[in-house]
Amino acid sequence: MLKIQIKADTLGTVLFEYEAKGNTFRITLEEAVKSAASLHGAYLAGADLTGADISGVDLSGANMIGANLKDATLTGANLNNTNLSSAYLGGVDLSRASLSGINLRGANLARANLSGADLSRACLHIADLNEAILTDADLSEADLRFADMSDADLRRANLGKADMIRADLTRADLSGASLADVNLSYGCLYETSLSGADMSRAILKGTLLVDTVLDGVIQTGADFSEANFVNRKTCTFILNEKSALDR
Repeated sequence: MLKIQIKADTLGTVLFEYEAKGNTFRITLEEAVKSAASLHGAYLAGADLTGADISGVDLSGANMIGANLKDATLTGANLNNTNLSSAYLGGVDLSRASLSGINLRGANLARANLSGADLSRACLHIADLNEAILTDADLSEADLRFADMSDADLRRANLGKADMIRADLTRADLSGASLADVNLSYGCLYETSLSGADMSRAILKGTLLVDTVLDGVIQTGADFSEANFVNRKTCTFILNEKSALDR
């Protein structure tokens, strides 16, 4: 029999414990969720939670630095202000989760399902969001600098006031998304769809737009200074134009 305790990050107070043959952190955490235990501020740094089903769990303020949540299910979970920097979340289901203020710096979220999630003010600096599903997600005021969002589904997402300097949005779908007041300077919009997106007052200084779909884009007050527009179908290359969307 193996007893595993989940303790608070700061005081070391035992929040939950479970004893069973062949016990693991994953099993203990799943039992904690079944028992409706409060895990606010839990210490789970480096924990292997691969494939765990902990939907609805409250891990707000938890220390989960470097944790492995590959293919885990956390639908509707509360991870507000949780530290998941450098964590592996490939294929994780965080749909409709509350992730406001979460630290995901350098985390791997490739193919993650974040549809409808609240990621407002989240830190996703240099995070891997390749092929992630972020439809209807709230990423307002998020830090997405240098993030890899290639092939991500961001339809109808709210990215208002997000910092996306040098973000890679290659082949990403941002149809109908809100990018008002976003800073996308020096980003990559290679074959990106911005159809119907709101880019009011957005900053795209020095951004590369190659075969970017711009149909119906709202560009009121947007800054495209030094942006490079390339249309390979017409062999058109527009360099250092303030705005080329009306061409």
